Amino acid sequence: MDNDALRTALLRTVWAEVDLDAVAHNVRRIIEFTGPNVRLYAALKGDGYGHGSVEVARAVVDAGGHGLAFANLYECIQVREAGVTAPILLYAGTPAYLAETMVRYRITPTVTDLDAATELSQRVPDGFGVFFKVDAGLDRAGVYAEDALPALQAIARLPNIRLEGVYTHLHSGSGSDEYVRWQFARFAGFLRQLDDSGLDVPIRLAASSPFIAMHPEMHLNAIDPGQLVLGIPVGKEAEGILDLRPAIQAVKTTIVQIREPKERGRFAEEAMFDASHAKRFGLLPLGWGDGLHAGYGNGGPALVRGRRTTVLGPVHYEHSRVDLTLCPEARVGDEVVLLGRQGTERITIDEVARRCGIHRPQVAGTLSKYMPVVYFRCGRPCAVVAPCRASLPGFAD
Repeated sequence: MDNDALRTALLRTVWAEVDLDAVAHNVRRIIEFTGPNVRLYAALKGDGYGHGSVEVARAVVDAGGHGLAFANLYECIQVREAGVTAPILLYAGTPAYLAETMVRYRITPTVTDLDAATELSQRVPDGFGVFFKVDAGLDRAGVYAEDALPALQAIARLPNIRLEGVYTHLHSGSGSDEYVRWQFARFAGFLRQLDDSGLDVPIRLAASSPFIAMHPEMHLNAIDPGQLVLGIPVGKEAEGILDLRPAIQAVKTTIVQIREPKERGRFAEEAMFDASHAKRFGLLPLGWGDGLHAGYGNGGPALVRGRRTTVLGPVHYEHSRVDLTLCPEARVGDEVVLLGRQGTERITIDEVARRCGIHRPQVAGTLSKYMPVVYFRCGRPCAVVAPCRASLPGFAD
């Protein structure tokens, strides 16, 4: 794909760049670390943390990932309709009346209580696979570990339901190792009860991204990393052990107008933008509506013509400003990098997260669906996913 074709496909002069080779590398490294007998379900909730669920899902499966996991049915359907056939786990929260859709798209839902499981069993064909969630301490969806076996046994007696797996979601909290081990011990106690009961539930899953590198005993026979797959390390230990590569390489835009602000003679106190901070600025066609965090407006980093400069506040819904005072040669159409590399300079995910006061996954995770994504393989663009909203089937006037 040449530059002219890429510009035409983008439709906007705002885009993110994602390296699918990095995704594949991360998946292979995690599988090498956990071993071939541990199934990897890539947690790609939130549109793959803003990286785009479909293209990332393909890269995960091609690299050896066993399956995928999502938090809502929309994304499951999107990935299925894109031709991905790998197993898909749907996390807890989808009501049983959507059973027909889950059956049609071969989605494995999570059950957490007998009433919902009973309704589901009445709506699905014989042998329909489900996962059961245990709450080991997060106090979110699931059945408390101490009460889980009787609930699971009751669900197992329902017609049409096949128990395919059990899982929990551990809470990292403040990072206390004792706290994490207390949660896992509760889940492990349930698993011992499950084995003693003779009930066959083949897949056991507990470890997500924060626990894979430092707690191999929690791998069991399945894991569901999300951040690690996308090269977002959770702790320095994971970064060193797994040799991850960030999937998101850049967020870029271009200058659409250059201004030399004038001091206001009147109503200076009403101005949203303090013109005294810059003698020259460039207008950028992206803002918080695209996912550019408001924290960028407090001197967030930017690169223009290989030089470091800053974003001038505030960030608006669809526009922002970049300081060009020390870059007099900048022109309309010049590329501006808000994340990534330009020349010898680089803005990292860590730097952006610190500047904006957000977690590293939120840097890409807050990007809007209006942000086109350019995907790369072998250092070259291979696909462009443009934003769109399609009408949902089955609903019309």
